[in-house]
Order: sequence, then structure tokens, then C-alpha cells
Amino acid sequence: MNQSLDEPLYLDCPSKDEPYLRTYRNSNYTYPSNPGQTTPVAPSSIQTTVITTHKSFVSQVSFQTTPSITGTTGDPNQVYGSELLCKDKHPSDVIPSSVHSLRPADVKVIGAVGDSLTAGNGIGSKPKDVLDVLTQYRGLSFSIGGDGSLQTTTTLPNILREFNPSLTGFSTGKGNLDKPNVFLNQAFPGALAGDLPGQVRKLVDIMKNNSKIDFQNDWKIINLFIGGNDLCNYCTDSAYFSAINFAKRIEKALDILLDEVPRAFVNLVETLELIPLRRLYQDKEVSCPRTLMRMLCYCVVKPSENSPELEMMSEANRAYQLTTRMLVESGRYDTREDFTVALQPFFHHVQIPILENGHPDTSFFAPDCFHLSQKFHTQVARALWNNMLQPVGEKSDFQDVTANVPLSCPSQDQPFLRTFKNSNYTYQGAVPTAAPPKNWGSDLSCVENQPSEAVPTSVHKIRPADIKIIAALGDSITAGFGARAKNLFQLRTEYRGVSWSIGGDKTLEAVTTLPNILKKFNPNVHGFASGIGNLKSKFNVAVSGSKANDLSNQTHRLIQLMKDSSEINFKKDWKVITLFIGANDLCEYCMNKEMYSADNYVKHIQEALDTLQKQVLLGVEERVKTCCFTVVYFKV
Repeated sequence: MNQSLDEPLYLDCPSKDEPYLRTYRNSNYTYPSNPGQTTPVAPSSIQTTVITTHKSFVSQVSFQTTPSITGTTGDPNQVYGSELLCKDKHPSDVIPSSVHSLRPADVKVIGAVGDSLTAGNGIGSKPKDVLDVLTQYRGLSFSIGGDGSLQTTTTLPNILREFNPSLTGFSTGKGNLDKPNVFLNQAFPGALAGDLPGQVRKLVDIMKNNSKIDFQNDWKIINLFIGGNDLCNYCTDSAYFSAINFAKRIEKALDILLDEVPRAFVNLVETLELIPLRRLYQDKEVSCPRTLMRMLCYCVVKPSENSPELEMMSEANRAYQLTTRMLVESGRYDTREDFTVALQPFFHHVQIPILENGHPDTSFFAPDCFHLSQKFHTQVARALWNNMLQPVGEKSDFQDVTANVPLSCPSQDQPFLRTFKNSNYTYQGAVPTAAPPKNWGSDLSCVENQPSEAVPTSVHKIRPADIKIIAALGDSITAGFGARAKNLFQLRTEYRGVSWSIGGDKTLEAVTTLPNILKKFNPNVHGFASGIGNLKSKFNVAVSGSKANDLSNQTHRLIQLMKDSSEINFKKDWKVITLFIGANDLCEYCMNKEMYSADNYVKHIQEALDTLQKQVLLGVEERVKTCCFTVVYFKV
């Protein structure tokens, strides 16, 4: 049963026909591992098999069987060129003051920041010349290259030069950042999102001090594309390379542009979907340097199919895409009339090109099978341009590099680069947080609220009102860690009185907890915690930070506390004991998969339950009446 925390959940009452707390027997349930069981049996050792629900991500990627494309013309010297058949290539009559009225011909400056895909590594390398992938073919880069013309080289600057031949800022030729021909292409190989603020800082300084640029008045397009290297390092430190941190680093870079750069249209290119690139690594018939691919992106290419590691990487990839989208959707970068950030999502889904023989078409990739060739860059430039002319909310998020996609033209009705405003788009923004309730209480009015006429001897005949003792084992969630904290300084406080399974503060009308529910049936139920800290914790023996292997100590402590208590009859009173553990085990799993394996996790829980059950087997006359070992699991 899935539990949505957003939907109201109403408390059920025992029915007249079934007034008992439910057990396997009074539910007519047969345990799968022990069919036909009707009487308790001694615990036996068990072995857990982990069944993953992960599906093969490569099999989910759509592959199209088609011959390799040859370009837009038959001339081998122009296979990477494009035609732009636009009737209106004129600038605005008056230089616009609003980014929402910006025509392509109004753009005078173009710049870019990013990693090796923007720096141009390997774009022009010949097949099998792996060493040449170190060469940065900046003049061929899809977003900032300016080699040749659109008829020979399809790049965003060459498209824009069809509208404004005086465009400046693009890079040409080859070279590292220290070469003058790189101009406003400040990307460098190996860059991470954390490098973007530095790149942007340098880009802004160059624009401010270059005589070719009127910094205050010239309209600028700035392209930002990052994320591949962050994802390729994700499995080495998932906290540092988390999606939240990734978005914050991009935010820091964009904030510099927002604060300092007038008249700017910023293209934020969504992170490339990397998982499909595994196909190149897996296909042994394809000549790819697999050792080098592992060095470049171990986290993506190395995990086996259907593995938790691969599922983690796929989820991280999607999370990167989602957090950058949320950053733009916040509206943070549309507070000025002359500035906007437009998310261009054409890389959201990527289709790997497949030849007629069923193998990947490596002509779309550099010799290292990781970077992109000029054939791929040609298609990416077309996709970026077309995204820029598509309305916000209706942009293509699918990249089929084998498709011969024509370049779009601004329409007569919409001659502008598309923004949220000229697309009549409303940012979704952050989901508003509901006002906090005045209390966390619940209503419960049950007709069947009486105890059994005689104290039951069978756990399968226990009514809620028969329960006299309640207890709990677990970690910080059961200890109430930060449950009522209003700031970070209160986060480490243990609010045990409001713990869901064992807290007994106030009444059910004010605080919904299991003890407060049971108090509706038996006001004298004993063992619940109250207040803050350990002083009144009673039978809440949970310890913050505990893992499954700590349950044994908690169990022995609980049993001793109950035996020593003068307020209960340890042997005769019926008890509900709730056990909830596992979050800390999961958080440490990647550090020691053997120690925190599912088998060990279940073994520790079994040992705790066995200890509790042994207290039941003291003899028929002196049986300790323990109602329920409630083991709680959450589906994550």
C-alpha cells in the first residue's frame, strides 16, 4: 500500500465483526514461506534475496535503424553546412529595450561557458586518432564556433551571422584558452559546474574591456552548457555532486550575469542524457577505447545492467535536468526587462544513431566514443537554434541526430527569440507550502471501543482496549529528533512526546500518535514518552543514529525496564512494541555494502524479535502477553 503524505488519512475504527488488532491468523493469511502454518513455531534462520525493480535503461532508449546521414549537400566539402531559407532577416527598426522583443538580427555579441563539448575537443579528429581528441576545435563548437560559414559549418554563430554578418564573440580555429582566437568561448575541458562562476567572471571582464563590444548597449547571447563531468563523477561523491549542489553552482554563475550584464539572452542548455551512451561501451563489435571510456566516465559506463548503481546514475541524470528546470521556473532570472534565461531542453532525451547492421554509428562521435564529432555538433546546433524559436512550454526535448532537421525561421507573427513573456507562458514556480496547521490532532469516535469481557489469552483476539503497555525501538525518527524544531538550532532536540509510534503528549485532538489513539480505548495505557529528551521517555528506548545492529542492545534494555517497572504487570499485561529502523543503514550502504547488506539488516531485526519472542516462551501459566511486534517498513 502506497502512502501519500499530501492526502488526508482518516483513522479507522475496529468493526463489530472484526474488533481485533489484525494478525496473520485473524486475517486468514498464509505466510508464503510456511504454508499451512496454524501454530507458532520456533524462529529459524532465514536468508534474504534482494529483488531489484530496476529496468534496463539501455533497453528503454529508442534506437532507430537507419543509414548514417551524409549531410545536407552532395559536396563532400559542405557535408556539415545548412540552408537557411528565411524571408525576413532584418533587425528591429529601433534597437529593442526588451529581451522579449529581440530579433536574431539584433544580436551583436555571442559568448559561451562550459566544458569540453563547448571547448570543441575532438570535433574534427579523424577516426581512430584518439590522441587528437585533446585538440580543442573551438571554431566547430555547436554553440560558439565561427569557422567558415553556414554553407560549410553549422554552428549557432554561423546561423546568427546570416541575420547579422557583424556578429562578434565567436571562436575560430583550434587552441586552448590562452589563444586569442577563442575570444568569448571561455569553456575548458574537464570543467565542472563549480567552475562556471570563474568562467563567467572572465567572460564578463572580457566583454567589458573589448573595443569591439559596446557592453552597455549591444544585445548578447550567452550559452551555458555543463553537467557531463559532474555526472561522470557522481558515484565518487554523491553528496558533493548532488543535483541540488549542481543547480546551486549554476545559480551562482547565472547570478553574476544577472547582476552585471545588460541586454542578455542566456541559453541554459539542459544536461545531456548520458545513459544511452553506454551502448557504445557495451557493443563489442564497435571499435571504442573502453579503458579510456572508463577513465572518462566510470560512473556511467561501468555499472552492470539492472544494477542499483545504474539506477542511481539514471536518477541523478534526471535530477540534474529537473533542478536546472526548477531554477529557471522560479522566475529568478526574469526580474529585468533586458535579461532572461531560457532553458533549451533538446538534450533531455537522446537517440543513439544505429546503423543498418544494428551497431552504433560511431561517425557521430569523436575517436574516444565519448565526445561528439562534427556530424553530431551539426545536428546539435540545429536543435539549439530551433529550440530558441520554439515557444516556452512547447520546446522539443528529443534529439534524433540522424534526422535531417531543417533550420526554422522566425515567423511574421513571432519574429523574436522566444521567452516566457512572448510565449504567454507562466512559470510554474515552487509549489507553495501550505500554512502550518494549528495542531496535529485527529478525530476518532469508535462504537467498538470496549475491552474484551475476559483478558484474552490469544494474540489473535486482542482488542485495542486490551492493550496496557506500549513501547518502541528505533532511531532518531522514533526518538522524535527535530520533530517540532522551528530552526536549525532546535534540530538536534528529541521531541519524544510527539513521536508517531510512542509519543503521548497532550491528547489525540492535539497530537496524533499511536499512544494517543490507544488512549481513546484505554486511558490508562502505559509506557509512552512525553516532553523533550530522555527524562520522561519511559519505554521509548530508541537512540538517534542507531542502525539495525543496535537493536539487540535496545531490546535487552527495554525488557529490563519493563521487568523493573512497578507500574505494570510484565507477565500479564498485553503490550504493543513498535520497531522501526533502517534509514541510517541505507545512508551508510554505499560505504560498506557487505556490512549493510539486506541479509545483515534482516538478521539484526530477527535477532531483536527472537529476543522478544523468547520472553513469551516462559511456560503456559506465566506467559508474557506481548501483543504485537510491529516492524515498520517504508517504501522509498
